[in-house]
Amino acid sequence: MLDSVIELSGELEEMLSAPTQRVDPRTIPVRFSRLKHMSRSALHYYDSCQSDRDDTLAMRLGRGAHAMTLGNPVTLYPGKTRNGKVWDKFKEDNADKEILIRSEWNKSEGLAQAIRNHPIAAPLMLGEGTILEQQIEWEWMGRKCTSRPDSRRGSAIVTDLKTTQCAEPQKFARDAMWQGYHAQLAFYEMAIEHSTGNPVEESYVVAVESKRPYAITVLKLTDEAREMGRRLCRIWFERLLVCEQSNSWPAYSDAIVALDLADSDIAITIDGEDAF
Repeated sequence: MLDSVIELSGELEEMLSAPTQRVDPRTIPVRFSRLKHMSRSALHYYDSCQSDRDDTLAMRLGRGAHAMTLGNPVTLYPGKTRNGKVWDKFKEDNADKEILIRSEWNKSEGLAQAIRNHPIAAPLMLGEGTILEQQIEWEWMGRKCTSRPDSRRGSAIVTDLKTTQCAEPQKFARDAMWQGYHAQLAFYEMAIEHSTGNPVEESYVVAVESKRPYAITVLKLTDEAREMGRRLCRIWFERLLVCEQSNSWPAYSDAIVALDLADSDIAITIDGEDAF
């Protein structure tokens, strides 16, 4: 038993001491899913280049709904949990597909069906002449980029599909601005303009709730929102170019930041009484 522990410890030490293969962000095209991290810091962008994607339930439902709505390959995993040798083998055999367990499949199917039945969202995203998830290779400020809009109709319309907890128009509009959806669509607009030579005329977001009854709201970006999105993209992109030129990927600040609460509105209460 002791020999096994010693052997395992040796394997663990070797694994931990092995050099980590790092991806140089300058060697891969810029895509919006990574660029948006520049809104936080260059370090967050750098880290996003090291891993392909996170995997949460909300993300799997979103990807499942995308796959079923837009006709991408998706498959059902017969097990209940994503672990063990059976899961590893299934994942390897279906590397080109979105893999869902039964509960995720049922919800994604409900989301997709709601979109296909919607009188506005369906023709907008899936109508005649639409191009679904076509990869666009393009350049901006001398830097290679890649974009994959959910749905577009030439250079006339670009539409992005979003799953959300609440598609109520006013709340989703706030969430959309906070999440940078207007910047994402602006990035797509620039990609399409580069590809076709024509500016995009209209940009839309189809927001569908991730729980029954799968309520849907279709939002059209105003000219002001589209312009604000382009400005954000430019700010983040210029920051990225500076970081790439220096090969420096700082976090929020490289200096010591003063912490001063003198002007804050925070009220501290102890035992029901204001402390100060």
